[in-house]
Amino acid sequence: MKSGGIKSAFVPKVSLLALALTAVLSSPSVLAEALQYQIEVRVTQVGPDTAADPDWPVYIYAAVPGSRVPLSSIRVSLKELPITVTLNETMYVLPQFTLKGVEQVELVAKLSTSGDPHKPGKYDRAGRSQVVAIAPGNVARAEVVLQP
Repeated sequence: MKSGGIKSAFVPKVSLLALALTAVLSSPSVLAEALQYQIEVRVTQVGPDTAADPDWPVYIYAAVPGSRVPLSSIRVSLKELPITVTLNETMYVLPQFTLKGVEQVELVAKLSTSGDPHKPGKYDRAGRSQVVAIAPGNVARAEVVLQP
């Protein structure tokens, strides 16, 4: 290979990325739908936990009040807190359960020491927001504090 040339292994990856970006950008309805429902969530914690591993996952999700089914979700690590994230319609876990058409949500942040949000761990912690109204075209805001 000549110096300054592009490595052949890199070309297909760049082409796939360009193809994906072209598809999304050429379809404004996909991007517009993703931005219809947005919730900006600030997650903090009460004091540092000396038993905590900074790499433990924190799951941040929106759910219908009283439900544990995530409608929009993201995973971050404990060391990233405090953090502000924006959840949207495209961040669903199950395609039949999304933010679309929902009027109120509760935001949850769960530190999962087992690495699995469905399996309890010894040092798990969680926090919930107040109920938040959401509507298409508006950015809702919420704050969640992980409690010890």
